[in-house]
This record gives sequence, structure tokens and C-alpha cells, in this order.
Amino acid sequence: MNFKFLLTLFILSVGFFTLVEFASATEGVVIKQATLPASRSHLACAEDSSTHKIYCFGGEPYTNQIFEYNSLNDVVVVKNAGLPGSRLGLSCAEDSSTHKIYCFGGYDGSALNQITEYDPATDTLVPKTATLPVPKYYFDCTEDSSTHKIYCFGGTNSGNQIVEYNPNQDIVTIKQATLPNSRQGLSCEESLINHKIYCFGGEPHTTEIIEYIPLTDTLSIKNAILPTARAAFDCAPNVYGNIYCFGGSESSGNRLSQIVEYEPSTDLLNVRPFTLPMGGLSALACARNSMTHQIYCFGGELPYSDQIIEYTSPYYLIDTPRLLNPPRIGTTLDIELSDSSHPNTDYLLAMSLGNAPGMTLSDNRNIPLNYDLFLQTSLFSPFSLSLFNSQSRFNSNGIGSAFWNIPNNPGLAGQDLYFGFVTVDLHNPLPQAILSISQSRKVKIMPRHFISDSNTVALWNFDENMGDVLTDFSGNGNNGQVRGASWTTGIDGSALHFDGVDDYVNVSDSPSLVLTNAFTIEAYVNFEGTLQDTSIDTIVGKDYQYIFGIGDNVFPNNLAFTFADQPGSLCPNTWCDGVATVPQNSWHHVAVQYDGQTIKTIMDGQIITEYPAQFTVGSASTTLGIGARLVFALDTDPVPVAFFKGKIDEVRISTIARY
Repeated sequence: MNFKFLLTLFILSVGFFTLVEFASATEGVVIKQATLPASRSHLACAEDSSTHKIYCFGGEPYTNQIFEYNSLNDVVVVKNAGLPGSRLGLSCAEDSSTHKIYCFGGYDGSALNQITEYDPATDTLVPKTATLPVPKYYFDCTEDSSTHKIYCFGGTNSGNQIVEYNPNQDIVTIKQATLPNSRQGLSCEESLINHKIYCFGGEPHTTEIIEYIPLTDTLSIKNAILPTARAAFDCAPNVYGNIYCFGGSESSGNRLSQIVEYEPSTDLLNVRPFTLPMGGLSALACARNSMTHQIYCFGGELPYSDQIIEYTSPYYLIDTPRLLNPPRIGTTLDIELSDSSHPNTDYLLAMSLGNAPGMTLSDNRNIPLNYDLFLQTSLFSPFSLSLFNSQSRFNSNGIGSAFWNIPNNPGLAGQDLYFGFVTVDLHNPLPQAILSISQSRKVKIMPRHFISDSNTVALWNFDENMGDVLTDFSGNGNNGQVRGASWTTGIDGSALHFDGVDDYVNVSDSPSLVLTNAFTIEAYVNFEGTLQDTSIDTIVGKDYQYIFGIGDNVFPNNLAFTFADQPGSLCPNTWCDGVATVPQNSWHHVAVQYDGQTIKTIMDGQIITEYPAQFTVGSASTTLGIGARLVFALDTDPVPVAFFKGKIDEVRISTIARY
């Protein structure tokens, strides 16, 4: 049974709460009994995610060998297929849609530009027609699992280059973004929760951590840094979104034994309490088992190792708490929690407002739950943290729920709300009771209704409930003419229902609707259907200036937007996507904003995507549409297209970035 409990709020001091230390889930390093066919370094390894076997290629001393490691029974098997020639310093990555592994470049006495495809299912290797733009080695490649394209970074030649490989089309593309400088011996991995790629270190030896967003082809240097400058190490992700980097060498030649953990969600780096054996390793290769979530590292320089090392990372949950509706003051916020690994188990939900360090764990990890910590459940008394009399339990599918009656206090609007949860086993005392810990989520608390202020250029609250005029309450006179849409019940008061066929609202052009350096376009929507048009289901659109809606011909149920005069490199297609599905048949707050530096898409107070860009929106004198895009909008009789299907309530356009 799925119990739902009310969040009675207790304000606790951060000082009190950080005295409570929880143990992490079992973490450790194990040297496996199986060994490599021979000692080697500078090899490359990748998982076949359909069988969870790991395949390793080449290495030093020179070999063309391919071997398979089955971590479930700790067995190494040398495969019949081999690389076209012996090589070291290559990089390999899986296309997780076909489970084929692609190996790039390497060194056989000269740098190589070959791309080879290995099929684990048939043990066959095929040289591809496409090649790297330049021969190179000591670089790193990883898949963007959302598109199944592979991205390669750095290397010995053109070492600041980012190269995209499309396995489906066998096409190589040099990306416009580049690394801050040429580097080799770096390691790059995708975070599996945001599909961004993070590159660590490299030679010339650096401590930098770089974030690359394939969707926008943009790159930024993170604030977190490695403990020391290093190269010739390898990293692997866990399923919870964090990335672990193993060993490496410093410029002095000192080999490192450190295991470091990078948390993309918080931009924090932690040195783990466990180390690699043998005093340190460099030039090793690591890959994860996506079923057991353990990471395996192979070989390395001692000068050469034949060992296989298993690392078990601390537990985090894939699923953070999820809001089911907008967090508006004076309303009930419904929250869904999920931990499929621990059905029928109890949980603690923690919430907070503000910006404080959060909950410190005994292994020095930090959960950013932040100031004015609010706790409630019948599981934990907020002052004693005793374990008894719980009704807050996951059901047989590992799903739980909670709700918070947000006080009708205008001062809460605009504040950041953080929340996360801990799964516990009531049969054990603390700290053994802790089974898993979610990553926390941050959202912005919304006002009950949009208000008009000095930054508002248009505000339609949709509360007329009759007639064919939609009144603008900004004072700028941007009233709309209702064309076919019918009045219905809104998120509060009334709303307009659009049939997705020919309903829309027409708003005449006005200088106040021209957006320049900063803006926010936002609305409450109740989306009813999949893509109704080949371009977008329009929420708000002003042709030759800005269009905001749901779906495009790639992601039909995601937030999407496009702006006139936006940089051509901003998105891979004309439309930029919010990378989050808009739920159907329920009310949600959606927004797109620009602050002069970054475009953000927002849903229910949470930032979904960020696109770094600088541009000025076009300023054509065109008609604005709500529920449709009006083409030929320079004419007196524009033609509506790209209709929205569903309800729209409360639309606001502002000349400020509100979120």
C-alpha cells in the first residue's frame, strides 16, 4: 500500500542537524582473482550494456588483442577477433542502442586515424569508412546516451579538438566548441542523469574539470578542480549521475592511488576514503557494469599490471523526489518519491529553504538540503531521529508520496525549496539503517498568481470566463481577441481551452512586446496531446521574434523554443529543447527566460536546461499569438499554424529573468 503523509514543518538549526552522521552504503576496493591475459597499460575498455560484459582492446606492450571480462563469474576470455594491428593509446565507446563498440585512433609506431566497429554478439570487427580528422592517440571518447553519438576529446594531434561520430550514419564532424587548450591523457565521461560530458585533467598537467553539452555544443570550466594536476588516468560513471576517476600520474612522474568522485549536480569533488592498490596506477582503463553499478579497472603502469580492480561506489538514487504540480503558495504540493531497489521500505523526506551547507555524512559527502531545515514524517521524530511507528513506506513498486500545504505567505514566493529523502530499514539501528540517499532537488516557490510589476510587459490572467476579449493587466493595452477557444476551468478561476485545430488568441503588435536583452515568457498549461504540427504546439509565439511551446519534430512532448537572430550554434536544430517531458492532462508551470548570458527552460519552478548564448531577439512588427503561431504576421490578416491542444491559464511576459 502506498501511504501518503502530510509534511508538518519543524524548523531546525543547521548546527543541530549536521551533528547527525549517517554511514554510506558499502563502498570498497577489491582485487579480483581473474587477471589480464598479460600485463599491459594504455588499453581501452567498454561495456556491452546488453550482456554487462566488458571488452578491452589493445594496449602496451603492443597488442591487437580483444578480451572479454565477465564480472558476474570473474572470468577473462580472449576473443578470436583482433584489432587490424597492434596499438596502444586508443579509445573505445559503446553505442548503447546497438551494443556495438567503436574504437578510435591509437598508436602503432605512428598515430592512427582508424575507426573500427566491434560487435560483441558475433565477435566480429569491421573497419569503418569514416576516419578521425587527424591521426591521434592518448585522447578519450564517450557516448551521449540520449542521441547515441560518440564524442572524442583532445589527443596528441589537434589536441583541443572535439570530434563527433555518428555510428548510425558513419559520419565524423568536427565541433565548433574546443577545449581551453590542447591536451592529451585526459578522461571524459557522460553523467547519466543530465547527458552532459565531463572531461578531467590531462597533459600539460591540469586540475581542470570541463563540462561539455552535446545538445548545444557548448563548453564551460567548472569551479571544482582535481586535488592535483594529473594525466593518464581513467574515469567511469555510476548510474546515479556521479563520475569516479582512478589513479593517474603527476608531472613529476608520481603515480597516484586516489579515487575521486565528482558530483555534477553540486559541482563538488570528493576524495574517496579508498585507494588503488600497489601504491598507485596510471594508464589504466576503467568501465562500469550497468547492472551491478560496480566499476572495474584493468591493467595500468607499474610499469605494467595484469590486475583487475573492482570498485563499489556509495549509493545514490537515480530518482530524486518529483513534483507532480507547481509549488504555488496557498496550494498543496504533491511529491512523488521512488526507490525501485527498496520496495516496501520506509523513508525520510527532508525539505529546506535557503542556501546552507546541508547534511554532512560520515564519509564527508554533503547533501545540500540547506537552511531552515523542515522535516516531517511519522518515521522520524525531528528531535530524536528515533525509528518507529512509520507509515511513510514505499509500495511494492518502490513508489512513495508526500504532500505539503504551502502556507499562503507571499514572502515564500521566489524562495528556493530543496528536498531529498533517505531510505531506511527499521530493523537496524543507525547508521546501519540507511539503505540509500537521494540526490536533492531545487525548485523555486511560485506566487499564487502572476502579478504585474515594472518588468511586466503583458499579463493575461484568463479570468474573464466569458466573451472574446482577453484582457492584458500589465497596463500596456496588449488585449487579445479570442478566436474559437472556449472558456473552461483553470488552475485557479477560468482558462481557455484550445482544440489543437483552429483555436488561438490574436494580440496586435506593440513596441512593449519586443524583447531585447533579458526576458521571461511563462504560462500555466494543461497539455492534452502529442505534437499537432510538424514544428511546435505553440503556447506563445511572435513570428520573426520568439516562439515558445511544446514539442518539435525530434522531441514531441518536450518544452521547446526558438528566437529570431539566435546564434546558429545554439542548438543542433532550429528548435531548442527543454529535455523534459511535459506531463499531459495536468496543470504545470512552464517558462523560458534569457538573462543576456544564458537561456533557461523551466518547469514547475525547476530549471530544466541552460543554453549559454549572447544575442538580441529580432524586432519585427508582427502579431503575437497565444495557442498558435501566426505566420505572415507582418500582414493585416496573419495565418494561424502550429496549434496548441489543451488549456492555457495565466500568461506573463517580462523584461527580466525571473528564475
